[in-house]
Amino acid sequence: NKDATFVSSLVDADIPVLIDDIKSKAALNRANLTNASAIVAVTDDDLANLNVCLDARRMNPTIRVVIRLFDEDLMDAVRPLLGAEAISTSAFAAPHFALAALDPLVLHSFQVGGHLMVIARLLVTPRMLSETVKDLRDVHGALTIAVERGGVEELHPPGVTRLEANTSLTVQAEWGDWNRLRRWAAGEA
Repeated sequence: NKDATFVSSLVDADIPVLIDDIKSKAALNRANLTNASAIVAVTDDDLANLNVCLDARRMNPTIRVVIRLFDEDLMDAVRPLLGAEAISTSAFAAPHFALAALDPLVLHSFQVGGHLMVIARLLVTPRMLSETVKDLRDVHGALTIAVERGGVEELHPPGVTRLEANTSLTVQAEWGDWNRLRRWAAGEA
């Protein structure tokens, strides 16, 4: 699907993108898998993803394989057989759903090593007005990704940026740091 998320970003980065029928052997030939460095099979069909990755591995034994599988047992079996980066959609999404239920300010969550990271949105509270972006990082463990004032968003603001009223922050932090920051900002800690 040429309108799928991130396709235009890949094309803009000069990464070849082939939109074709994954089940077609001719499509695999058009994809030039014998010379490809990687294949990413992320359709919503486990069997189709598995078949294309097996075919790709036969055509190119050194190709890096990334495969999305919904069945976690199948994922566990496939990972060592293909030497693949296998992604279980349900396992990948579970922390996000759980955190979304716990805290509606959390926009995204992901794992880095054993650390649960969140990206969250926070309105600057009166208690935060004496703080800077650097303070959020050094004192509260939250990296400020963006500051939005009056509908204008500034990405990666400098550390000296003072927090102001009517400002929204997008921050990245470990789950525990985020909870402490949120409670502190609300005057609960």
